[in-house]
Amino acid sequence: MSKIISVEEYALYIYDKKDLKTDNVDNTCNLLNYELDNFDENNLKIIKFRPTNYDMDNEIWELFNKLYELIDNEETVYLKLSNKDYLIPILTITILSYLKVVKDIKIGCISYLDNKSDLKPVFDITSLDIILSWTKAIDKFVHNGDSKEIHELAEKRGNLISKASQGENRYGAYLRSFGNNIERFTEYVQSSRGYEIDTFQYDKLKYYIEEVKNGSPMPPMKPLLDMILNKIEDFSSENLYNGLNAVKWCIDNNLTQQGYTLLRENIINIVIYQLDIENFTIEDLKNSNVREAVEDALIYKFIIEHNLENNRDTEVYEFIKGDSVYKLDVKEISKLIDSEICTIYKNVSDLRNDINHAGYKINHIQNSEKFKVNLEGHYIQLLNYIYKIQRNE
Repeated sequence: MSKIISVEEYALYIYDKKDLKTDNVDNTCNLLNYELDNFDENNLKIIKFRPTNYDMDNEIWELFNKLYELIDNEETVYLKLSNKDYLIPILTITILSYLKVVKDIKIGCISYLDNKSDLKPVFDITSLDIILSWTKAIDKFVHNGDSKEIHELAEKRGNLISKASQGENRYGAYLRSFGNNIERFTEYVQSSRGYEIDTFQYDKLKYYIEEVKNGSPMPPMKPLLDMILNKIEDFSSENLYNGLNAVKWCIDNNLTQQGYTLLRENIINIVIYQLDIENFTIEDLKNSNVREAVEDALIYKFIIEHNLENNRDTEVYEFIKGDSVYKLDVKEISKLIDSEICTIYKNVSDLRNDINHAGYKINHIQNSEKFKVNLEGHYIQLLNYIYKIQRNE
């Protein structure tokens, strides 16, 4: 179901229409083709609204309540405004913005009639609603790391543009690629996909953002897209620090459990690289024998240095690469591991286990805020350790 809201002086005329559709890509608004005077009065509801100075608050909420009752969930609303109205258009647009959230309505079209001109031109100003939608979606991404709304907007607008141009306008494809890639990146972080975070094509994502920014017909899009570029600035293709950048992303966006998982696995990665295995590649980071050897060595080192009871058997793992077979002796690896990174790993592992086991363990942390504080603290400790190693090289 669709509804047309025509804002007249001191009244809103609300028409029910089942099959009204619009396509704003070519700057036309199908609403302008409808003669509202010809509508069946059975499909018409009128809200009269004449604000006074003595009870403005109550009158505004009365208008709000009436619109809230008349507009159903997931409806598409088409709005006609004119400049002979004053307060009502502002109130109507504000209420409709609210209903976009609580009733999941869509704005199909907004038209504006200039009554003060002799020509009485009519303008399609739907782009104002579109830019508000982009603003909300990008703000959600920048402050919460959530790209769902960006993906939905990019997909919808991209499809409309491609359809209107019969695929000749590349801007639609760039929009969709931008939306798909940014959603894929955030999903990798949210699901702790460390290898995918390491190997993601960040340069390609930034390229699509630049193409969308440069091709947008709406000037306000450029600063909004720059906010996204600033948010992902530290990520780049073939960057060994993408995993640690993802930990910082988790800290900034309250993804605490994911942050601990990624931090723990990146500590293992750092030690693996310190082993300096010949011809070792990022693909080899997925080798279970290599990872288990380093995990065992980190725990073994911690146990020995803290004089704890050792019930663990140390192993010699094999790492086969091509024709070469590398012996990974846990005891020998432990001798190469710095005590500082060993302690960081143990503390991070304990906190991660506490989260993953939902606190069902002795001496579990009850104050959830401590997880966030400790995650950032251990992340900073690891960065300081890396800087110290780099200075000594």
